[in-house]
Amino acid sequence: SFDYSYYNSDRDYYGPSAFDNYKAKGKRKFYSYKASRNLNNNYKFVGGADFTKDEAIISNNNKSSDLTGLFLENIFDLNNNLTVTLGARQDSHSKFGDHTVYRSTFALRNNGTTYGGSYGTGYRAPSLFELFFAFGGNENLKPEESQNIDIGFSTTVSKNKINLSGSIFKNTVENRIDWPTGSPGYVQVTNKEERQGIEIDIDYKISDRYA
Repeated sequence: SFDYSYYNSDRDYYGPSAFDNYKAKGKRKFYSYKASRNLNNNYKFVGGADFTKDEAIISNNNKSSDLTGLFLENIFDLNNNLTVTLGARQDSHSKFGDHTVYRSTFALRNNGTTYGGSYGTGYRAPSLFELFFAFGGNENLKPEESQNIDIGFSTTVSKNKINLSGSIFKNTVENRIDWPTGSPGYVQVTNKEERQGIEIDIDYKISDRYA
């Protein structure tokens, strides 16, 4: 499959002070190619490449960046009840260089219940606005990095009328970019941040017409 998208914005900001009055113009072009193939009954390969071009006029200066990515995912049906995926992505950023992220998942089906989990790493480069905004940009910012893990289940109970699912998760973020209260602009939050929680979802089918 081939994908192309184009985004364009032209904004005027107004406020009670000179700090609040400014213009922001930007556009993004995105190209993507993805291919998949079943190499046998138990193994599927997915791979491709994408390219993102960001351009903006910030404080009357032209700024731009581009990001090229290569990605690969392997899907293994180890048996009728267990599926495992292993994936990786290599990004090359025009300002921040190369970075690799990974992701793995599993899904185990047993007696009408599916158990699943995933572990992955993440990466986000600072935006052009975060880097170059005249009233708070910071050209010394580094990319954010994250680790994400979750495990959960889904099942159907009460004669197919109730779908129940739940999961627990933990996300760790390093070098988060923020504009804290009292700060003159964007800064790097150097402390490692952790977020963890529980999600529960219950769907009840009242009748064939209503759910």
